[in-house]
Amino acid sequence: MKKSFIASAVISVALAITGVFIFWVQATPPTNQEVILKFNEHRRTFDVIRAMLQEDKNVRQIATWGIRTQDSMIDAMPPVPDLSLARYKKYLTLLSSAQALAASRSSGDNPDSCIYVWASGWAADTNHVALCWRGSSNDRSMTSGVPETNGRFIFYPVTERWFIQKEV
Repeated sequence: MKKSFIASAVISVALAITGVFIFWVQATPPTNQEVILKFNEHRRTFDVIRAMLQEDKNVRQIATWGIRTQDSMIDAMPPVPDLSLARYKKYLTLLSSAQALAASRSSGDNPDSCIYVWASGWAADTNHVALCWRGSSNDRSMTSGVPETNGRFIFYPVTERWFIQKEV
């Protein structure tokens, strides 16, 4: 009886320590250098995803759990009028290849596009790290090399148009 209690206690402590470790590892965002390394390793894939997002004007967000369009505030699983199942699967293949979680775009013909490479939390308490492409606004170029802030985000330049977006 005493041995089973000790064994249960040891297992419980080990599971608790493992759970805290896993949560801590997930809750620690990647460094800018790690994100830049991922970007450089998968640059071509990031560019293909960005080009696809630019073509799919009504898509706002795409991930394994579905897509959100300009006309819908909830996620839906393709096929939907704005995206075929084959195109959705192509997005998922590219996201997986780039070790990314999701992608999004703003509205307009030359949108800002983001590819999310890390997330932690749940619902309204989620933090993200994304590699984003800045649309046509030349006045918002990242050529200075200096990070910018915008309320809840900080932007770190990677190239003239690509930048890392983190929540403050």
